[in-house]
Amino acid sequence: PTIVVTKSVDATVAIPGDVLHYTLQVSNTGAGDASGVNVSDDISSLLTYSTYDGDASNGGTFSSPTLSWTGLSIPAGSSVSLTFSVTLNQSGFPVGTTTLPNTVVVTGLANNCGAASTDPACSSRTGESRCPVASASATRSRTFSGNDFAR
Repeated sequence: PTIVVTKSVDATVAIPGDVLHYTLQVSNTGAGDASGVNVSDDISSLLTYSTYDGDASNGGTFSSPTLSWTGLSIPAGSSVSLTFSVTLNQSGFPVGTTTLPNTVVVTGLANNCGAASTDPACSSRTGESRCPVASASATRSRTFSGNDFAR
């Protein structure tokens, strides 16, 4: 199995009070089935200015500040979507644009985003605030290495 993970957020611009929906698309592009795939996402940087909404999909669990999905099976040529959301705080943002970084780390199986990867799919920035008030934009990036996926 070869695991390819992409991470996205549904907003290019966000303001306090908005809900940001994150998706981790975990694909097996290899010839063999992948089993026992573990994905974790440390969302501590998001929690500085937001609250986790308690909605991790596919049996995901939250033990602050980490979301975890364990024992996933992904047949060859298939993928699974892992989702969660955060609600941006109403206050506490500095004036101007605030970046909310978030990183996925994958360990174990072969994948596209090793710890030192320069693959542009592993790191992306989603938008700048265009509002003159305190606001937030989300940055998402991924680092993968091995059989476990940590974000």
